[in-house]
Amino acid sequence: MCSPADGSVRPDAAVTWERRDAPGDAVELHVLAPAPGERLLVVRGEIDAAEADAVQEVATRLLAEASSLVVDLSELGFLASRGLAALVHVQRAAERAGVSLQVVTGGNRAVLRPLQVTGVDTQLHLVAHRDGPAPG
Repeated sequence: MCSPADGSVRPDAAVTWERRDAPGDAVELHVLAPAPGERLLVVRGEIDAAEADAVQEVATRLLAEASSLVVDLSELGFLASRGLAALVHVQRAAERAGVSLQVVTGGNRAVLRPLQVTGVDTQLHLVAHRDGPAPG
């Protein structure tokens, strides 16, 4: 079981989180399979032009493994326009694949403001909070 902070084994952890980002990235990507067919992608840090492709790639790959994908942005500090485009791309890919996609905002202004200003909030299924464990 991975500790998201250092990748070390934590045998006492109740949930196995998988890191899908590279060391030194401005964004952390944590993946969990809470139940068969369900995937959770928790994104921490910043989604700027340099990081948006990684977020889009990981989320799109998860669509092939799931009937339901939740992307949690509640701990995001910055969401650039390229990040918005990545989310729209993932939404369209989810629709084509028949996968349910939810985006968790956590009421985070750094996420909500760019979504609302650009109108992207009307294209995504936004939810305020999610249930379940958080990566350590």
